[in-house]
Parts: sequence; structure tokens; C-alpha cells
Amino acid sequence: MKNSKKRVKPDLSSFPFRPRVPLRPRVIIARHLEPAYNVACGIRAFSIFKSTFPDAFLTIAGDGSCKASLLALCADLGINDSVRFMGNVANDQMHVLYDQADVYLNSSRVDNQPVSILEAFACGLPVVTTAVGGIPYMVNNREDALLAPNDDPTELAAQMTMLLSHPELADRLIRNAHARIWEHSWDNVYRKHKAIYLERMSP
Repeated sequence: MKNSKKRVKPDLSSFPFRPRVPLRPRVIIARHLEPAYNVACGIRAFSIFKSTFPDAFLTIAGDGSCKASLLALCADLGINDSVRFMGNVANDQMHVLYDQADVYLNSSRVDNQPVSILEAFACGLPVVTTAVGGIPYMVNNREDALLAPNDDPTELAAQMTMLLSHPELADRLIRNAHARIWEHSWDNVYRKHKAIYLERMSP
């Protein structure tokens, strides 16, 4: 993920779908390492999750001002060997990291419409995320993603554990999320915006 404040809306067809059966405890976070995205909360959630799934592994794609403190947090939690910091990853390479993972985790405390969640939907990654900002308007809890309160690593860990403990739930979330990708395609968004514009402009 490039360290840029603006990301071009992706062609989600470049993020191929892969069935995940059985679901493995392979987690990915793809966010800038900045305070607003609260990656520290995600790391704490992963540490709790790992106590149930000792072979769990976390990949973090992104860079930023919090990297040093996040590395120190992993050391304090004793999970250095189970966390990989990838740094900035080019957008056209993110699909490789998504393909290696089985759970997408987002622990941001401020957000609008994270493109990474849509990419996860496209790839077939079940999503566990905080219910902040615009996220509750783009996903439906227990229908296509699992939501947790802001800055609550215990609940995020519980939701990830639920995914692996209930494969039928994970499968339903994945299928529903992938089916909704079309709603976020440029053609569909353009059609809706055009209809609203024409409605407002009509006498």
C-alpha cells in the first residue's frame, strides 16, 4: 500500500477471489501506520487471538510515523516472530498479500470508506472491523462483515475467533460480501450519482 493520502479507486477485478476452506488464522492489516488507523489496537487484538490459535500469523502492509512504537509493542507482547511488517506495498502487488491471508482486520478509530475493505471483499477475505465513521454504512454486521466497537481489541479478537470457530458464518460473510462488490463499482456509483443529479435538476 503506497503511503499516500489519496488512493485511486481500484479496479477490483485485479483482486481475484479465492475460496478459503478451511479458514486459517492468517491475518492481514493494510493501513497506514498513523494514529487515526490505530494499528496498535489491531496488534493487541491479534495477540489475544493468538492465545487461542498459537500458529496465527499477522502481516501488516503500510508504513508511517507509528512504526517504531508498533515494533516495540510487538516485542512487549512477545509476538515478534508472528508479525511481519511489509512497509509500503504497491497497489498492484497488494493482491499477492491478500491471497496469502485468510482474515482482514481493520482497527481504525477514524474512517470514511476504506478501499482496503472493498479489496478484501473482492478477494474473498472475511472482514473484521471497528464500527467507526462511514464503515457501518458500507458493511452490514453479521451479513457481510463483523463489527466491533472502537478501540476494543478484546472484541476484535472475539470476532476473529468466531470466524474460525464457525466456518458456516465465515462462508456466508464471504459470499455476501463478494456479491456486494458491484455496488461499489464506478459504473454503479456513476449511475446513482447521475440519477440524483437529474432528480435535483428537474423542474
